[in-house]
Amino acid sequence: MSVEGASGNKGGRYRYTEYRQGSGTIAVIQDVESDRAWIQSTVSVPADP
Repeated sequence: MSVEGASGNKGGRYRYTEYRQGSGTIAVIQDVESDRAWIQSTVSVPADP
């Protein structure tokens, strides 16, 4: 699943993508205008490339 834009509109600043891994889901939120942006979380899981 991939959704672009803050409200799901293509061409927006943010991109949200979900990847399935085993029985879980990994979500990635990207700021397409800044490769230095980051989000802090208290949860982490290993991800296979």
